[in-house]
Order: sequence, then C-alpha cells, then structure tokens
Amino acid sequence: MNAFNSNQKIVAILPLLAGLGLLGILLFQSGESVLALLTTIDFFWFGIAAIIVLCNLLLRGLKWKIILSHYDFRIAWIKATQVFCVGSMVGFFTPFKVGIFVRALYLAPLQKTKAIATIVIDRLIDIALVALIGTMAISTLVFATPTPNN
Repeated sequence: MNAFNSNQKIVAILPLLAGLGLLGILLFQSGESVLALLTTIDFFWFGIAAIIVLCNLLLRGLKWKIILSHYDFRIAWIKATQVFCVGSMVGFFTPFKVGIFVRALYLAPLQKTKAIATIVIDRLIDIALVALIGTMAISTLVFATPTPNN
C-alpha cells in the first residue's frame, strides 16, 4: 500500500515537472530576450491577470462539479477543479483537445458512458457560450457602429 501511495505522488508531480521543463526550454531557447522582457512585467496587472485565471479555473471546476452531480457523482469542488485542470493540460497537447477525456479516468465509480457524457456536456456548454458571446459581439458591431452620413 505504501508503494502505491509513492507511485501516486510521483504521477501527481509529473505534470508539474513537465511544465517546468517546457518553461525552461522556452525561456532559454530564445536567449536573453525573453528573460529581459520578464523583468519589465507590471506586477499589478500580472497579479490581476493571475487572479482572473484562478477564478476562471475555479468556476470551470464548479461547472463540471454541477454537471457531475446530475449523475449523482459527488466530488469536492477543489478536486473537480484539479481534475478539470489536468484534463485541460492533456487536451492542450492532443489534436482537437481529445485529451480532455482523460478526466473520465478520474471518475472510476461512474460508468464510462456517463463520465464521457459529463465532458461532452461541458464542452457543449463552452461552445454555446462562445456562440452566444460571438453573436452578441457581431450584433454590437453591426447595429451599434455608426454609419457615415453621405
């Protein structure tokens, strides 16, 4: 049992190590230019951006938790956010974000079809939201933009 726990810890640390490795490659591949730009960061706006990203991730985890509760699957909000983030990170490295379905692996007690359905529902909600915001933006541009008088 103890070896199993140490394996879980190693697996949990792997994404962090991979991320730090990729960051290191990106920073040192281009030489001093990236590091010089990083020294000019406005930390106030950087902090605001970091808070917004954190809130976004927490809300997306909450959304997925609510979808899971529809299938009578109870999960803590922070755990749902953590699993959501892992799935998203794997999705970034796969074509068409297919990697997000790795979240289904964390839902072992739930039937695979229901686990996958929660992810599909989550993606459909995201697509509908993008379509709604896009429609609102286009409508604003078309109807609120003043036309020149001839």
